Amino acid sequence: MPESIIMAKLVVQPRIFARNRDKFRRTVEEVKKLGFNSSKQLFLIALQALMQISKSTWERNSDAFSNGVGPMKIFFLLLRTNFPALLSYSLQRRLIPRGSIVQALLSKGLIEKFNVCSVMMYTEKEFLQKIVTCYGDSCLLKLYKEKQGL
Repeated sequence: MPESIIMAKLVVQPRIFARNRDKFRRTVEEVKKLGFNSSKQLFLIALQALMQISKSTWERNSDAFSNGVGPMKIFFLLLRTNFPALLSYSLQRRLIPRGSIVQALLSKGLIEKFNVCSVMMYTEKEFLQKIVTCYGDSCLLKLYKEKQGL
């Protein structure tokens, strides 16, 4: 990886490099196992994402992803190549509920295309406004709350 990319990340996100050496080394190995190219900037983004979550959260999410929990297996494949920071989001509280809403909108023909990263990255307020309530379907909000376990 070019030194300029590492230095830029060090200046903007120094906490990535200031962690426990053993955890850092293990996380680097995990990111390599996921198939990220260590000479690309995406590798550092994935490293940052995995450094920010606990080992138990990572194991729980990666088990669910690799076992193909509904549409989440597709999301996992997209995350690996497009936006690995999404791996740090809660599977139960964010990814599955939002994926369920997108799936419902697709099946009702209310949307045809969407950007997975945008949908998952919206704040809660933005997601509710732009995705859930804008269609005037109260069933969507009920489904969303149900999937969140609320």
